[in-house]
Amino acid sequence: MMKKLALLLSLIHCTLYFCAAQTSKCQRADGGGNVDWAILYKPPGQKRGSILIPPGAAWVVYPADLENGAGHSFWKTFESVVGAHNNKKFFAYNNAAPGVVGVKTKSNSKAPADEAAWIVHTVPGYPKPKVAYTFPASEYANGHLLICLTIAESQIEPIALLLSLIHCTLYFCAAQTSKCQQADGAGNVDWAILYKPPGQKRGSLLIPPGAAWEGYPADLDAGAGHSFLKTFESVVGAHNNKKFFAYNNAAPGVVGVKTKSNSKGVVILDITAPADEAAWIVHTVPGYPKPKVAYTFPASEYANGHLLICLTIAESQIEPIAAALLMTSPFIYYNDVPDAEVNTRPSLKKVLSGETALKPPFSAKQNIKTQANPSVPVQIFSKSERSKYEIYQKLISRQLKKTIKVWSRRDKKLKANCKIPGRHILLVSTPIDVNTQASSLEKDATNWLIPENGDIFCTVDKPYAISQKYEPAVAVCIQLANIFARFSTIAAKVNSCS
Repeated sequence: MMKKLALLLSLIHCTLYFCAAQTSKCQRADGGGNVDWAILYKPPGQKRGSILIPPGAAWVVYPADLENGAGHSFWKTFESVVGAHNNKKFFAYNNAAPGVVGVKTKSNSKAPADEAAWIVHTVPGYPKPKVAYTFPASEYANGHLLICLTIAESQIEPIALLLSLIHCTLYFCAAQTSKCQQADGAGNVDWAILYKPPGQKRGSLLIPPGAAWEGYPADLDAGAGHSFLKTFESVVGAHNNKKFFAYNNAAPGVVGVKTKSNSKGVVILDITAPADEAAWIVHTVPGYPKPKVAYTFPASEYANGHLLICLTIAESQIEPIAAALLMTSPFIYYNDVPDAEVNTRPSLKKVLSGETALKPPFSAKQNIKTQANPSVPVQIFSKSERSKYEIYQKLISRQLKKTIKVWSRRDKKLKANCKIPGRHILLVSTPIDVNTQASSLEKDATNWLIPENGDIFCTVDKPYAISQKYEPAVAVCIQLANIFARFSTIAAKVNSCS
């Protein structure tokens, strides 16, 4: 009796209004019935546009604004995307690139249904899954196409195969990554260095082979189309196979962080077998990146100069990185690396547990390399607060056995030093020129150095000041002639030294 009553109520509802059953087929203009296909063209500045449905003899004015929560074709088509339905399942892809594909997939009904819909559209941020239906208000200003095809479920597999090829070729592969990225985020690279001078929103990028700087293609807060956004996709979004830990002494959303570390970075790894890929991002930006929320860049940090460095590495390199970080006790503000990955790496386990080096030695050098063939050698110098070494002279200059040029904010106590022959500490004059963009010490948060001659570039997490003798510090030194050459040009002028 209850089943009959439920059926009767459902029929009454469908008769008096429209059938409330969520659909996996394309819809008429008013959403009141299934059609084989539908094409909506919304010109710029319009909220409705025109729709074409079978037989396609003429355009029909779309019956509602696209943001309306009832009474139009694509709202009805997306009902099972924005709402919940046990028998209608979907997967969706979307970034800000034109031609982004949203795929609404097959019914999961236990009945012998064979129906699906494929929706191709150009709208960024649309549709939003499992929230009240809407259309991005900012996109009314732009022209858009929404195309729906009603298909049999047997058509899903060839569509998926084709989309994987087209999407990666025409835009960029939508799979989240654990590797460094090209300028536009459209492909993997072995390393990437972004220098953003004070007051700039983009800066200049260096990627292999590193023969010249190139202008960064987007503002750093843009939600698509640039290297570090793509690198951080699995940080800001969810992905079962990409895990990471992030550290920052000015962690996003955390008040009152107590740490002497100044280290900021992220390690991302792919946990699927037999994948062997990871990325280590070292940077100078407070409050960045924010995990598991929409990607952004702190607006307040545009005023300052920043460095972002990405190294694509094999997963075997994570443990020596962790051993270096263990000296500095970084503040870990996010970690979702599975225990199975952590337990095989003793130093990583200690770092993620908040441990620090309690026994000598209190300084160390680790050697890693990037993943390409040939790889790029990287040395990591680190010291704990128990070490009284000054990292620039006592560790880096001593290990390199060279005179070094230092770009860093400095105090009045630690000055240029020319006392040791062949191992002078020279201070780069302010301002500097970074690919035609100026930077001055007052607004530049970066600390870096190069030898007077050689092939090494180092970034240091602590300024050239006496205080760092009593604090933890870490330096990452990349050995590649082209990177050295680019920074050597920037560091051409140095202050006099006595």
